[in-house]
Formats: sequence, C-alpha cells, structure tokens
Amino acid sequence: MDSSKPKRHKPNNPPPVIDQTLHNDPNNDSNKNPIVEKTLISNNDHHDPEDRISSLPDSILCHILSKLPTKTAVATAVLSTKWKHLFASIPNLSLHIEDAAVRNNDQPSPNFANFMSHLLTVTLRGARLHEFVLCCNHDYGNDRIDSWISAALGLNPIKLLIFFSAKNTSMSVPSFFNSSTIEFLAWSQQFAVKVPSKVCLRNLKQLFLVLVRFPDGESLGRVLDGCPVLEDLSLDGCEFEGTEILRICSGSLRLLSLTNCCLESQYQMEIDTPVLRVLYYDGYAARHYPSLNLKTLVKAHVDIGLSKKLMEEADVDVLQDYDQSVADLVGACCDVTILYLSGASMSGLSAEIGCFTIFQSGLPNNVVPACLSLRLLSISFGEFNGEPDGIKLVCYFLRKAKVLKQMKFNFCSSMPLEKQLSTWTKLVLLQSYSKNCKMDFPREVENNIVNFCHLDGSQKITKEYVREHEMEIRRSLDVVCRGSA
Repeated sequence: MDSSKPKRHKPNNPPPVIDQTLHNDPNNDSNKNPIVEKTLISNNDHHDPEDRISSLPDSILCHILSKLPTKTAVATAVLSTKWKHLFASIPNLSLHIEDAAVRNNDQPSPNFANFMSHLLTVTLRGARLHEFVLCCNHDYGNDRIDSWISAALGLNPIKLLIFFSAKNTSMSVPSFFNSSTIEFLAWSQQFAVKVPSKVCLRNLKQLFLVLVRFPDGESLGRVLDGCPVLEDLSLDGCEFEGTEILRICSGSLRLLSLTNCCLESQYQMEIDTPVLRVLYYDGYAARHYPSLNLKTLVKAHVDIGLSKKLMEEADVDVLQDYDQSVADLVGACCDVTILYLSGASMSGLSAEIGCFTIFQSGLPNNVVPACLSLRLLSISFGEFNGEPDGIKLVCYFLRKAKVLKQMKFNFCSSMPLEKQLSTWTKLVLLQSYSKNCKMDFPREVENNIVNFCHLDGSQKITKEYVREHEMEIRRSLDVVCRGSA
C-alpha cells in the first residue's frame, strides 16, 4: 500500500483578459475591410481618441446634416466649436418657429423676441433657407415683425409660411412683394395689408391667403399681375373692403379655391382664367357674375347657399337674383369631367323658381351641351327630396344624356318614410325609360322602404299606386320634351 501523499497538480493559468473591441471581435465582419480597420481607434489611443468625423470637409458634413431633421441638425452645434455654425450652411434648411411656449400668457414673451432677432441676424447670417415657417400667437409690434420678415427674406427662402393670430399684428415689408426666390407662400393675418403699386413675385407658383384683409379689389389684382407663373391660388376668409367688382384674372392659374370670400353677396365677381383646371368654391355666391371664363375646367366643387340673414330679410326679387347668380356660376362649369354640387347649392337653385327651371334657362337656346349628351356617365344626388322639380331634372338627364350609365340617390334624412317610398317608386319606374342607366340607392334607403312596407302590411304598393306614379312620371317627361322641343 502506497502511503505517499498524493501529488497536487498545479492549476492551469487563466487565459489573459483582452478588452474586446470592434477591432479584435472575430464576429465583426468589418475587420476584413482595410478601410474600416484604418478608421478604427486602437486600444492604445483610447485615452485620446481622434475625431475623424469632424476632420471631414465642411461640404461633406453639410451634406450629412442635410439628411437629418432640422431640429437634430441644429443640435449638433453643441458638439464642438467647429460644429457651432455648421448647420447654418445646410442647403435645404427648414425652420418651423412658433411661440407655443407662451401661448397662454396675455403678454408676448421678450425672450422669444430676443431669440428671433439673434437667430435671424446672427446665427443664420449667410445661410440660405429652403423653408421658413413663423407662427405668432401674440402681438410683438409691427416694427419687430417687419424686421424678422426682412431678415428671413434676406436668407432667400423658397417656401415662406407666416401666420399671425393677433388682430393688431400686420406685416408691411416692401421687399416682401418683390422676391425672386419664393415659390410657395402661405400668409395669414387679420389686419389690413398694404400692397405696393408694383408687385414682382416672378417665381411664385402657389399662393395661400387666409383671413387677409385687402383695402380694395384692385390690391388683389396687382398681386396676381405680379405673379406670371402662379398655378395655385387659395383665398380663405379674405375680405375686400369697398369693392364693387372683385376680379380674379390670371393666364397661368390652374387651381382656384375660394372659401367664404363673398359674405352676404356684397360685390360682383369676374373670373378670367383661360387655363384653369380645378375650381373649389365654398361659401356664398357673388351678387352677380358679369364674366366667367372657365372653358378649360375639368373639375368643379361648388358648395354655396343662402345665408340665414339673407333668407330672413331678403324679398322675392333678391332671392331670385341670388338663384340666377348660382345658376350663372354652375352654368359656367359646362365642360367639366367632375361636377360636385352640395345640397346647399341645389337649394339655392330651387329656392323660389326651381332647379329644373333655372337649369333649363341657363342652356343657350335650349341646346343640350355636348358634355351632357355625349360624355356624362354618372350622376350622384345627395339629399334628394323627391320634389316634382327634382323629378323633372332626373327625367331631363335620362332623356338627354345618351351615354349615362348610373344615377345614385341618397334621400334627405328628414324625409318621411311614406315620401321615401313614393320617391323610390318613381325613380324605379323611370329606369324603364332608359336602356343603359341604372338607378342605385344606398342600403339604408332600401332597408327603410322594406321596413315601412312590412309595418304597413305591404298595402301601399298596389297596381293603382304604381299606375298613379306612372302617370306622374309621364307628365314630367312630357314637360321635359316640350321644353326642349
């Protein structure tokens, strides 16, 4: 028996500890790239790493910053002295500034005013803006506002959006109307604007004016005359004081949007836009339309109606004049591919005389327009009330629109169920007078009719009921035929 002590084995030495980096990580494929290897910082230099990004040329750094959001790009100014003013050289710099932090205060913030002055005159000195957006909810004084806008214009922005909520705030900068760089302009202020005698916005293509007050209609005319390449014009809630005739004339305009610009029909309106393609008209009709040049129009969206005050105070003659103004505007949209007429617009057409009567009177010598007879494929009636004049209009379209394939109807929500059944019966019977046109009703209308017939014991739709409606339809068709004979 061996009584000697067992041998003790010397433990193996632990492997040396090596700090794992991108340079020695076997799982890092970039080690195989010599370019990456040269740019990696060695372990020996970790105490004094080299800032290789900052050593890149300014042109490359600006290109990198241009791919970042403006807020992120500006934040790089805290990295080092080199980066402090670098963001100002970004070619497509966009600034969106709003005094939202002090919105609930009664007084404007002096800190915001100082920030704006320093930003535009010092920080961005020599920069070129792509887009400048300024939203002011407080009155900072017109002189200070003018200095901000002048400084912003000096940065040659392509897109300029300025919104002033305070009623006493306005902007009066002569160079504002003589910019050669602005292509997009959105402007909102509730104070009267002073338009110089000469306007030169030679590159402006899109103009949006909200709540802007003009001292007269000629001021808008000078603006349009100074925009030779203007394509889109939007007027929303703009006022034209002391105006007898508002003229919108532009040889380049392709889209025109008018919203609440004819309150109480206080003036006449002329529109001369020989290449206009799209018209949005929302609000009230003008008192009269002496001239409407809309021959190239493709799409028209008309949503106009009588104001409550006009309905209560006007006499019959005034209402008939208003109806005629609506008819003149709608009649000028004669060659469109898409025409939308709101229920308010149709009520304006039928307030006193009737929509069919006015529609027919607007046709020159009772000649059916080619767009109606040869190109009209579909018609949609919203809030259809089933009145005799409306049925006559449906008969007219069925008779004259030779390629019409579909007529869609949605009834007034306040129409009694019995009248819905009567109107539905007439329209279904009318379908038999057309080989190609189909009458379509929403599921809600069909369900209402089925439920009404079920509750009424299906006693309504009798042969006599159908015969009575058939006779009424024939009378309407006879009126249409006699009127177009």
